Amino acid sequence: MSTKFNIILMFFAIGLQATFFAQSNNPCGAPVLTPGASCVNTAGTTVGASFQSNGANGGTPSCASPGAPDVWYQFVAPAGGAVNIQLSAGTMTDSGMGLYNGPCGSPTEISCDDDSGTGLMSQINATGLTPGVTYFIRIWQFSSGTGTFSICLQIPPPPPTNVNCAIPNPICSGSPINFTAQANGTTASGVNPGNNYGCLFTSPNPSWYYLQIATGGNLVIDITAGADVDYAIWGPFPNLPNAVANCNSYGAPTDCSYSPSPTEQVNIPVLAGQTYVLLVTNFAGVVQTIDINDAVANTAVTDCSIVPLSINLSSFTATRTNGLVEFSWVTLSESNNDYFIVERSYDGVSWSVVNYVDGAGNSSSPKLYNVEDRNAKKIQKYIIV
Repeated sequence: MSTKFNIILMFFAIGLQATFFAQSNNPCGAPVLTPGASCVNTAGTTVGASFQSNGANGGTPSCASPGAPDVWYQFVAPAGGAVNIQLSAGTMTDSGMGLYNGPCGSPTEISCDDDSGTGLMSQINATGLTPGVTYFIRIWQFSSGTGTFSICLQIPPPPPTNVNCAIPNPICSGSPINFTAQANGTTASGVNPGNNYGCLFTSPNPSWYYLQIATGGNLVIDITAGADVDYAIWGPFPNLPNAVANCNSYGAPTDCSYSPSPTEQVNIPVLAGQTYVLLVTNFAGVVQTIDINDAVANTAVTDCSIVPLSINLSSFTATRTNGLVEFSWVTLSESNNDYFIVERSYDGVSWSVVNYVDGAGNSSSPKLYNVEDRNAKKIQKYIIV
C-alpha cells in the first residue's frame, strides 16, 4: 500500500446536478452507465414500467420475488473485468436486481441478488466479466409495486497485498493511514484457517497490519469507515519474526469487536518493545475507505521507523476549468509503490475515491502522473494516498 501524503488543495468548482437517465423497459433500449473509480449515483425509477417475462426481456428473474415492473441499464465491462453494482433506496426500499449477458434481444441471467446491499437493497459484486463486452442490469421492487432508487457502478480497487497474517503492513502512531477496502475479496479465516478469530464470526475482506511499541501506555486506535467494519488484535509478540512465524496459529485475540458499527476502537495496555498484529475486516462488503488513526485517549507511542516512505514526491498541482479538475504530480523515485489513490472531500472529513493510478513499482527517475475529475462540485479538497 502506498504511503499517505498530506497534500491538500482547496478550490471552487461548478456544482453539478444528480444524473438522471430516461428509463427503459427492455434491455435493447437500456441507457448506458459507465463504471468509475468512485460511486457516482444515477437516479432511477420503475414508475410507469411493466413486468415482461418473455425471452427478449430476460425471462423471469431467479430471485427477489419477481413480477413487479422492472427497468434496464447496460454497461461495458472495464479492463479489470470487475464491477460493484450498488442500489440505494428512494421510495423503493426493498429491491431485486439481475445481471445479464448475451444479445440484448435474448439476454441470459448470470447473477441475481435480493438483499446484499444496504438495508434491503440489492448489490452485485461482479467479477470475471469479459473486458469490452456489454452487460445488462435489471431492477425491480421486491414482490410488487414501483418506486425510485439510485444506482452506481464502481470499479473495485486493485487487490490488497496484506490479506495474509504472514505479510502484514507496518503502521505507527503519528502516521495515520487510510485504505480502500475490497468488497468481494477473500476471508481471513479462509486464508489463515488456523487462527482463533475470537469474536469475529466472519472475517470478510481482511487487511493485516503490525505495530511495534516504543513507549508503553494505553494503545487506543480509532478505526472508522462509512459502513460496518470489525477488528481483532493479537499480541504481545517479542518481535515481528515471531509474530509472522506464529501466523495461522494465533490464539484468542487480545481485543476484538464484531459490532454493526462503522466505527471501532482498539483499547489495550502495552509495554515498550512489544509487537502486535491487527486485523481489520470490511464486513459491509462495499468498496469504502477505512481510516486507522490514534484515538484522543491514546497514551502509547509506536515506532514509526518501521514504516518506509515509498515515494519521493516532487510536485503536486491542480487546475479547474468549467467543473473539470485536472491535476498532476511528479515523483523523483519510488520503492515498492503499487498504486496511488486520488480522493476528494467536500468537508475535509469524509473522502471518496476519484481514481486509482498504477505506481511505477521501483523507479529512480522522475515519473509524471495525470488525473481528471469530471464530477467536481462545490468546494473540494483532494489528497493522494
